[in-house]
Amino acid sequence: MIKRYILIAFVILFANISFSQTDGVDFKNNARLKLNSSLKDYSKSSLDRSFERNIIFEDSIHSLVSKSTLLNVPGLTYDSSYVPKKNYLLPVAEIIVLNIGVWSMSKWVVPQPWAQISLNSVKENWKHQWVWDADNFSTNQLMHPYHGNLYFNFARSSGLGFWESAPYSMAGSFMWEMCMETNYPSRNDIITTTLGGIALGEMTYRLSSKILDERTRGAERVWREIGAFLLAPTRGVNRLFRGEMGKVKQKSSYEIEDVYSSVSVGPSLYHEPGNMYNGNGNVSLRLDLYYGNPYAEKTRKPYDFFNVKTIFNFGTQPLVNQVNVYGFLFGKNLKYKDDQKILFGLFQHFDYFNNIGYEVFGQSIGPGIMYKFPTNPTVDFQTSLHFTGIILGGGSNIPEAFKYEADGTAYRDYNFSVGYTTKFETLLNLKNRAYLFLGLYNFQFYTEDGADGSDNLLIFNPRIGFAVTPGMYVGSEINFYRRTSKYDKYGTFKTAINEVRLFISNSF
Repeated sequence: MIKRYILIAFVILFANISFSQTDGVDFKNNARLKLNSSLKDYSKSSLDRSFERNIIFEDSIHSLVSKSTLLNVPGLTYDSSYVPKKNYLLPVAEIIVLNIGVWSMSKWVVPQPWAQISLNSVKENWKHQWVWDADNFSTNQLMHPYHGNLYFNFARSSGLGFWESAPYSMAGSFMWEMCMETNYPSRNDIITTTLGGIALGEMTYRLSSKILDERTRGAERVWREIGAFLLAPTRGVNRLFRGEMGKVKQKSSYEIEDVYSSVSVGPSLYHEPGNMYNGNGNVSLRLDLYYGNPYAEKTRKPYDFFNVKTIFNFGTQPLVNQVNVYGFLFGKNLKYKDDQKILFGLFQHFDYFNNIGYEVFGQSIGPGIMYKFPTNPTVDFQTSLHFTGIILGGGSNIPEAFKYEADGTAYRDYNFSVGYTTKFETLLNLKNRAYLFLGLYNFQFYTEDGADGSDNLLIFNPRIGFAVTPGMYVGSEINFYRRTSKYDKYGTFKTAINEVRLFISNSF
């Protein structure tokens, strides 16, 4: 019992470190304002951006990225006879304990103004209409989804399925918004915590299942349990509760798929067209991870295929520069001919971009199709098309359009929007020799809160790589960003900004 309380305290501390400024305000750094101002002078524009993702699947994975030695355990198979025991009440209690723990740390250990709640503040929250808050970008669009992931994994690791676990992310967020802070309940928080929590939660649950190997003992077992715990902390709590950390089994209790991954590193430069020498330089570290095979013919389940990409910058940019997850929700594999492979279905998308030049986020869902063309054995050619509805998204604003708090001391420098996207990607891979990737993305935002109007963002992303060894590539890519913002009050602004990146990549 003592071990349980110690571990719960550790998880609460871990969560609070991440979210101690969950509802704080942000005074943006001079670098971002300076770049915003210079780009405004260049083209009378605001800034925005979207995402680029590779579609590197099936045979292409084997030549461009490799199976992870950590996440693909030799000989580990799923025990199809295993039926988890479901517990619907335990995650409710755990979510309450987690929320109270985070609030307690923010009230007494690292005091925050919003944590000074009372019965009166709770009553006011229940009576007041929901608002759009002005928290800083990373808190709202990354930390809240991560917190939702903790809620989700309490349920998922209590034996519940994907769809059964999803409501727990919303319930945890609802409790927080109504009871755990003096700020009025926030519309954007409950949306991002719920949808982002589902995307990050199922992703971390499945990847932590790949780390676990319950056949092992001794030091290897300890390190695998630690690795899975760090990836999905609240799942680790439940594994301890049920005594699963020490149980030895001959098969996996969890459904698993092959994982392919690569890491890339190299310099990157953001600049205005024609002004490269005054650009912003950094060293970028990128992780690409592909879970499952989209073309395998089988009964499909949510997130039995997903892609994750994260980019970390070292230099003048924020450390966490980009996080993208998109996962299959439901659909089926189709056959046009025996040598042509198709996956059609509904996909969930989570997108986060943050640097000193622009901020973009999106929680979206929509249909998509992935198609593998017939070719000869040395060539792989495939493409994908997605159309998504943006449930909540948005991007950075011009300084004139920042939304200030009533006292004028803090502001939000980005819009909350709805809209849609079309995303087209194609890959031509000459196996173990070279590849060419092209991505074209069109984002349409309509402001819900912020600077009234609309934004259209067009991104073209060519990427080329040359094989040095079967597992190593060198190459370069360019991201062309073009944005047209039509503000009701401020007129039309156009933005052009490019990113050039050199890289060397290998499996890890």
